[in-house]
Amino acid sequence: MSNLRLLTEQQLHEVDRQILEITGRYGISSVDEMEALCEKGQIEEADSWRDYQRLDHLEYNQNRLRKLIEGFERRSDDTSNHH
Repeated sequence: MSNLRLLTEQQLHEVDRQILEITGRYGISSVDEMEALCEKGQIEEADSWRDYQRLDHLEYNQNRLRKLIEGFERRSDDTSNHH
């Protein structure tokens, strides 16, 4: 396993941890769910705005990191199939 892949997996683990911290606080599973609860008035928008922005950013990073790891896996599969 390359150092770059290991670092990326560590970053993903940290992002996942931060996402769980925020989603656990509100009893939700995604930023979309949080937005829906704000629209229904079940979460006070003023109090949750910072968490909403943070969660949106974290989910973006989570997807980006997962795509990078998938790319590492594809390259690893390609090189092992050619040997």
